[in-house]
Amino acid sequence: MVLDSRWLIASVTAVVIALGVAYALLSTPIYQANTLIQVEESKGGGAGSLLGDASSLFEIRSPASAEMEILRSRLVVGQAVQNLQLDLSVTPKYIPAIGRWLARQATEPSNPGFLGLGGYVSGNESLKVASLDVPTAMEGQRFTLVLTAHGFELLSFAGVSLGQGSVGQPLDFAMDGQKGRLLVAAAVGKPGAVFYLVRSSRLGVTEGLQGSLSIAEQGRQSGVIRASMEGSDPTRIARVLNEIGALYVRQNVERKAAEAEKSLGFLGTFCRSCAISSKSLKPSSTSFATATAPLTSGQKPSWCSSNPSSCKLACLSCSKSARSSKPASPPSIPASRQLTRKSKALMPSWAH
Repeated sequence: MVLDSRWLIASVTAVVIALGVAYALLSTPIYQANTLIQVEESKGGGAGSLLGDASSLFEIRSPASAEMEILRSRLVVGQAVQNLQLDLSVTPKYIPAIGRWLARQATEPSNPGFLGLGGYVSGNESLKVASLDVPTAMEGQRFTLVLTAHGFELLSFAGVSLGQGSVGQPLDFAMDGQKGRLLVAAAVGKPGAVFYLVRSSRLGVTEGLQGSLSIAEQGRQSGVIRASMEGSDPTRIARVLNEIGALYVRQNVERKAAEAEKSLGFLGTFCRSCAISSKSLKPSSTSFATATAPLTSGQKPSWCSSNPSSCKLACLSCSKSARSSKPASPPSIPASRQLTRKSKALMPSWAH
């Protein structure tokens, strides 16, 4: 009785270990990709040093929390979904349970079929779809594509043939009175290999991708944002993160450039307003012409009566200007006599 119990325990343990090993080998591995983005505070630079206090117009600051929301926003993630066609799913018809594991080890296409059932593959079959345009009512429906010797055949979910096409040539089809178009760019596989095509809602895929993104600040107030993503395809998640990072940097540069342009436009308007205000503070053209009109001998300006000292100083300046504008002495006068002569101020008689 004790011996039978030992064999039972050993058998159960062996089965559990075998199941664990099989699960570890056959289960799809999950990979993680991450990227770091540094958020910098942009300042006015040379323009800020010249404008002094006005340089605050050029300071564009955004905390890391706001930048993280922009990184996760539909503007960035939705554009990445569109650029990478993440709303289009192309999946080979793998052999159940072990098909994906065999495909990861394969280096060439397999012979389609499994236990007498056609279409199943276990090799490195792949299909690159350039575009699949379907009406909104067809989003989420699964199409079946079967490789043939001369191209491919497209089937509906019910198995009804929608048409036959060639690689590199668009195929127009119709289903339930609605039209669609398929363009296959490249195909790797033997005739008979089956692929499943699904065009999903772009909004739904965008929201799902937003939920799968893990975004956090690397350290407290470090200004460095860490974005990570998990998935079964390491190449795909790396491409998605790189595209999201590139789109974020591009829109960030465009946004700050637009804000700086608005600041420059406001500054130009402000400077023009200041110039108009300063012109309004200047004397009128009539009074200026009267004040600067030439005076005859013995005539005093109108403002001399109110400020005699300034009047005398102005007359001295006018005398010096007159002497500097006189022509040079005749060459017949020796230079020594020119140095010893005393200059007389050419002042009007009323300024003494």
